[in-house]
Formats: sequence, structure tokens, C-alpha cells
Amino acid sequence: LAVVVAAFAGAVLGQEGNLQPKVDLVEVGKLVHGSISMDKGSPWCPAGQRMVWLVGHDRDEHPRCEVSPGLWEENRMATLPLEADSKNNIDDKIIDRHDCKTIYADSDDKPDVVCAVGANKGKGVGYHELLLTQPDGSLKKVLNHGLHKYNTMRTRMMNVLRGPDGTQLVFVSTRGIPREDGNPNIHRMFRVTRGRAPYFTEILHANGDPWLQNTVATSVKIGDINGDGLDDIIVTNEKDVAMMFIQNRRGGVFTQINTSGSENWRSVRIADLNGDGSSDLVVTKGYRHNRNKPWLVQVFKGTGTAPYYFNFKRPIYELELPYPSADVEVLDVNGDGRMDLYVVQADEATDNYCGNAVGSPFDPEFWYGTEGFPEPGFVAPDDEAPDLLLMGQQEFFKYEIVEMEHKVPGCGFLAWKYGNDHTMILSHGEIARAGNNVVLTWPASLALETDLLVEDSEAPSGVPSLVPSSAPSGMPSLVPSNVPSGVPSLAPSSAPSDVPSLAPS
Repeated sequence: LAVVVAAFAGAVLGQEGNLQPKVDLVEVGKLVHGSISMDKGSPWCPAGQRMVWLVGHDRDEHPRCEVSPGLWEENRMATLPLEADSKNNIDDKIIDRHDCKTIYADSDDKPDVVCAVGANKGKGVGYHELLLTQPDGSLKKVLNHGLHKYNTMRTRMMNVLRGPDGTQLVFVSTRGIPREDGNPNIHRMFRVTRGRAPYFTEILHANGDPWLQNTVATSVKIGDINGDGLDDIIVTNEKDVAMMFIQNRRGGVFTQINTSGSENWRSVRIADLNGDGSSDLVVTKGYRHNRNKPWLVQVFKGTGTAPYYFNFKRPIYELELPYPSADVEVLDVNGDGRMDLYVVQADEATDNYCGNAVGSPFDPEFWYGTEGFPEPGFVAPDDEAPDLLLMGQQEFFKYEIVEMEHKVPGCGFLAWKYGNDHTMILSHGEIARAGNNVVLTWPASLALETDLLVEDSEAPSGVPSLVPSSAPSGMPSLVPSNVPSGVPSLAPSSAPSDVPSLAPS
């Protein structure tokens, strides 16, 4: 297949009618790091209402429930408390909660919650949380469990994986550069012992080393790459190549895959984009610190075969963007059987930092008008960078660019497909900068008006110019001067290696 290289040259309206979504406001001025949202079956909303729960660390956390179509209200049935427990009474009695995920920890059929915790002004001495769902829908914290084995993980991200035979694995990882105090970034893996305290046992290398260490984990995405029903892992690294781990069935062993060519990835999605049964990969590339660009969306066609699965030096599609892209999601908003890509752009690399004229990098004093977190009800400036919808065409891996018209206060951060292929959660809050959270819905009538595309052809060989006509001109680098230069490389050798055996400690 030939590579399709596209140039961003302005918005194009789709041929199948207006492709602008309905935008429903969920909450205002929220710090966000992750999502435990559920489109159905939430035990924390009454009567099976849809739930949006984007977790941060600035207040008591409660879910938002859809009480009527498009109307979201806070429900206090369940709480992630701001007040620290006895394990985390470190930072002025306030817990430094980061990412959370749903998990089945006890033996009932209700989802529970596991959260990553940092503390002590970023030095990393917090203990992670496990909260069990009670019969009345409330959450009760477990004060002694297996994730309390360590208190120095400096964690930012939490992911729950499907393991062999219905088991669950929990991967806890840190986001950031190697520590100035000389301690390594450590990423740990645990197996869930469902229904049996202490609920988690650690997975270690045979020599006792932690699952992964001494590398940056800017983001982590899980998904089934090789089609065996088990979740695999991609760890992106803003300073080096990404890392990919394929989960095996023999006791949960993972195999590391060569990812040469994956430098500077930011966000990824794993999805079959052309219906051939093999997972493809969508990535965004480039960060706000890299003002010299390029900021890219790339698509890599899956081979479906080991050991490499993708050719990272030859994307099947590439689009240079005028702004950095914080996230991407795979949808099918018009139901034509061709997957579409929603690209979250953020005006974070210019002097007009996400609508704030004082410019970047982010400074709470200018953003909030205070030195700390914002007051309740804080409304951030609008992000002026328009998101893009890349509409899949009859020829697979070819897209029509549609510029989104909505503007959301804050700075584009997180996209999360929500229940179906034409609904998505969009967050403009982040862990340190507050913004609004919304639900985007493309009308079901689009699918009724759109013919299902059934014929495919090879991607075209014509390669248009890569230089975007509307891209900003060259700008100085924003790489901070205090970033350590010695960033250890974890680029794997060409031969994949097993990591690690899953013998619990």
C-alpha cells in the first residue's frame, strides 16, 4: 500500500450533511487526569442513568449523571474524598489523587475503583487507593491492600488489563522525566486476586526487579494488538521511542516489540480501521514544548503477524497539524462503515496559550488569578485551536478533513468514546489546568442518510505536499532548561524479549 501524506489546508464540510456534533456541557472548571465514565450499568447513578466521571485531584469527586437527555447533574451517592486517609496524611491532609479506573476487586458484580496517588509536592510518597462499591452505591475505602506495598511510585496513570482466563492486571506508571533526586521512574504491574484480600499481588522479574523502570511514560494505552482477547500495552515517551508489550497466554508473560521509529509519540489508539481483522494504530506526535514542530497524526496499518505488527518507519497515512494534538479517538460518526478520527488540538505552543494572552508555559497565577487551584465555577479562556474530524472515505486510510466549530473553555486534553461510535466525551481540563468537560453527539440521522461503503481499493499513490498552508511559522523551542539531559534509552533490540515472568512476590 502506498503512503498517503495529507496537508492541512482548511476545513471541508462532509458530503453527507453537517458533521458538527451536538455539544452538551457536563461540568465547569474541572481538573482532570482520567475517566471512569460508564454509558450504562453504573452503580453510582440511579435507574441506570448514563454517567460521566472525570477524575482529578482538587475537590471531593462525585459522578455526573444524565437526568434527562443532555442534562447532567452531580450525584453524591458515591464520593472519592478529598480528605486524606491515614495512609496519605502527608500534604496538608489533602489526598493527591491522579488517574482512576474501574476494577472488579471483590466477589460481587459491581465495579469498584482503583486510583493512583502521588503526594508530598510531587516527591511521590502517596499510597494508591482501592474503594469498594457498597450495596447502596456508596464507595468504601480499603485501608490495607496489596497496592500499599510501595509508597514512592510517583504515579500518574493507572490501567486495568484483561489477562488470561478472565484475570485482571493493574499497570501503574509514572508520567514525567527521570527524577532529579536520582531515584528511577518505576512502573509496576499487579495481578488482581479477586475476592481475596489483599486484592493485589505484584508481578516481578525473576531477579526481583520491578516490571519496568528508568523510562518516561508520557501516556499509556492498552488494547488488543494481536487479536487474542488479551490487552497489550503501549507506553509513549516524549523523549525517546515508545514501548510496546504483547501479552502472552502462558501465565501472563509479556513480549517487548521493536518500536524503532516511534519517537515523540503523545497519544495512541488501537483499532481495526479497515475491517481486515488486524489492529491498526493511530498516533499523535509532538508536544507543546516542541515549537519547531512537526505536529502529526499518523496511521500505521497492522500486519496481524508477529513479531513486529507494524512498520513504524512507514505510516499508511500522515497529516501535519497546525497545533499539537493532545489526544485522538476512533469513531464512525455517520455509520458508513469507515472509521473516522477525532483529533483533539490544543493551542498550547503559542504565545496565546489556550486563550490566555500571557502565553505559555502554563502558570496557575495567570490562568486562575491565584497561586493554587481555582475557585469552584472557574471558567477558563476558550481554546482557540479547532479540533478536527477526519472522515473515513471509501478508500481505506484516506480521510476528508472537517474542522469542528465548537469552542470549549480550557485546553484540549482527553477524548473518550462513549458507548457508541457517534458519541464522545471531550475534556478540556488537565491535571494542573482546569477546563470544561462536554459530551459530543453526532445525530443518529447521519447514519440513516449515509450509504454503507462496501468496496475498498488500495490507497492512492499520489502524495501531496506535507507543508500545511495554515501552520504557524517557526518558533523558538520551549524545552525547559532544567530538564536533565541524561535520559536513558530503552529502545529494544531488533529481537523481541520476554518481560517478565509473572511470579508474584
